[in-house]
Amino acid sequence: MYDSMHTKISVVADFPGGGKVEIKHFTWEGKKYEVEKTHLITKAHRGRETVWLFHISTQNAAFKLRLDTDSLIWYLEELTWDKEVDGE
Repeated sequence: MYDSMHTKISVVADFPGGGKVEIKHFTWEGKKYEVEKTHLITKAHRGRETVWLFHISTQNAAFKLRLDTDSLIWYLEELTWDKEVDGE
């Protein structure tokens, strides 16, 4: 299953140096999601604004998170999950 959205989320990340960012977990709709793996980090531009896109996965789903560098606000942009996990 796939869903596209643009929802503000809360993110906890480490910045270990060398320009690296490690997302530890994020909270969406009151639920905490532990990040197991970061698959891809890309830089993009929306007009004059720079955004960073993080393709990550948890135990049961894959997500695309966006960090707007001007506002420092995180958004959940995409969610992909197995329908069995969703309980359908």
